[in-house]
Amino acid sequence: MSLFAELKRRNVFKVGAAYLVMAWLVMQVADVVLNNIAAPDWVFRVILLLLGVGFLLAVFFAWAFELTPEGIKREHEVDRSRSITHQTGRKLNFGLAALLTLALAYLAYDKLLTEPPAAAPAHPATSVPRAPSAKAVAVLPFANLSSDPEQEYFSDGITEEIISKLARIEDLPVASRTSVLRFKDSTLDIREIAAALGVRYVLEGSVRKAGSQLRITAQLIDSETGFHVWSKDFDGNVEEVFDVQESTAIQIAEALDIHLSPQDRAAVQRRYTSNSEAYDAYLRGLAHLMEWSEMDDLQSARAYFERALELEPEYPPALAGLASMEAQTYRNHDPSERRLLRGIELANQALELDPGLVSGHIALGELAAIRYDYRGAAAEFRRAIDREPDNAMAWDLLSWALAYQQPPDGPGAEAAANKAIELAPEYYLAYYHLGRALNLQGRFDEAIDMFMRIGEFNPGSDVIDLGLAQSYLAMGDLQRAREHAEASLAGTPSPINLSYLCFVEAAEGNRDAALACLQQLLEQNYRDFETLEASPHLQALRTDPRYRELIDAFR
Repeated sequence: MSLFAELKRRNVFKVGAAYLVMAWLVMQVADVVLNNIAAPDWVFRVILLLLGVGFLLAVFFAWAFELTPEGIKREHEVDRSRSITHQTGRKLNFGLAALLTLALAYLAYDKLLTEPPAAAPAHPATSVPRAPSAKAVAVLPFANLSSDPEQEYFSDGITEEIISKLARIEDLPVASRTSVLRFKDSTLDIREIAAALGVRYVLEGSVRKAGSQLRITAQLIDSETGFHVWSKDFDGNVEEVFDVQESTAIQIAEALDIHLSPQDRAAVQRRYTSNSEAYDAYLRGLAHLMEWSEMDDLQSARAYFERALELEPEYPPALAGLASMEAQTYRNHDPSERRLLRGIELANQALELDPGLVSGHIALGELAAIRYDYRGAAAEFRRAIDREPDNAMAWDLLSWALAYQQPPDGPGAEAAANKAIELAPEYYLAYYHLGRALNLQGRFDEAIDMFMRIGEFNPGSDVIDLGLAQSYLAMGDLQRAREHAEASLAGTPSPINLSYLCFVEAAEGNRDAALACLQQLLEQNYRDFETLEASPHLQALRTDPRYRELIDAFR
């Protein structure tokens, strides 16, 4: 009997097929569960390894042993005339059919019922009109009418706090801060803004602050009629700002005939602090944190957040802000372990005080990502999105994490980046992450188009060159890839920019130059070993013993 016929008689093929289908189902379940519990990437790899070992064992036992009425026996001990492999084969057929049915049911559920948002067109629109929700509200950035332009942080803070308080009312849909930011100083009329945001009502206002004196005006406009349905003028002391924010949220809900439950009122009236000086320090820190690329701004953010915490030690937003400051400093300026550990500690403190704090989950996700735990980061960004579905930054960060995890999730990263662009069309980093997601799917022309669009919002950004280097490298156009990798590195000498020059050197076959580049990269504290091991551009280099010595020396 031929080997093929003997493998078939012993049901080796059927056992192998059944095991592979079962293993695939286990991997799908594991992927969902591990993402939800923020398990580190290595757990999934261990499961994958165990399943691989299990496959070899299953095939071996199918070959070497046979199931008989008396139990399991070695194959050579079974009388062929009394063998029941044909019966076992029929049972395996039923089992395989059941497993395939489960797999098909899962695929149908995954594709039809949980399909991610459809991909945006190649040129995402500047604004995406949406059907207005009956009572949905958007709070436009309050204008700073103070004589001092440095008071902008305060009017921005008032806007954010009113959005936050309105969002706590269960039956009131509210556009997120990131989605309304693009309409700051906009020349569009209220009807156009409301249509773009998918809301009916728009709150606009102004803030004038002089010393401790404060004047706030606000009006709620029905975009369908153009009429004011509510308005308010406040003149008083800065100490009363918390009362103004709370009463504004409650009065808007009442003007829209929304019944406020005791839980709604308690949520609106919840204060992280009643100390106006701590609140002011927090707002100043937040304004500097938004300029995260500059070390001076990060240092100023640190000083203000720490001042806020001196005045109010259990202040969750300030703790989360300080955690994000440590993450950005580690990522862009000072990759010391103490910053990473302190950031994690601060983010966890913030979430212990308020488990639903969006900025706390984002900070924890950033800290996971910068230590290359992208699955853990994606889980935190999803938690932030669950609590604030219109947070463009959270969607963009999710796209980043999904594109960098191993194996990467290109379609998921594309959907998340498109959602970020829908919510904040001028957020240039979302175009970079969309381009990266398209690269992962081999859609290089579309990716190049997205990278070039970054220039519309941030002309001269080195991120454009970084993205183009990735596209041309994947396309095999090594000359262009080198030009753009070197240009991105000249703009910002960061490890991520350097990594693509290393990939180009390796792809060109310049082993010595590639190894020298990798050593320089690792000396800059780059530790994304999963990306290095998965990169197809380093495949030939991995056969060089010096590569393994270098990786092992820094791992």
